[in-house]
Amino acid sequence: MLKGYFDLGQKADASDEVLCVACVTFKPNKYKQFLRPWKRMLTAWGAKAFHATDFYNGCDEFKRDTPERSVLYREDSKRIPT
Repeated sequence: MLKGYFDLGQKADASDEVLCVACVTFKPNKYKQFLRPWKRMLTAWGAKAFHATDFYNGCDEFKRDTPERSVLYREDSKRIPT
């Protein structure tokens, strides 16, 4: 299984380049195992996708504007491998 991610968020017009492209290959069962914790984390935040630039800076869907979300950030940031 090949899963591709394309981030076109900063593409202003047709002459701009794609900012980020990442691909990974998985066996189907391993992909499901990989995806479960990410889906749980995104669901807790109410986020559609994980963008490190938003997560670590507390932007957009990852705002830490309540004590509960601050705790959630501290817990999740420990689980993400660096």
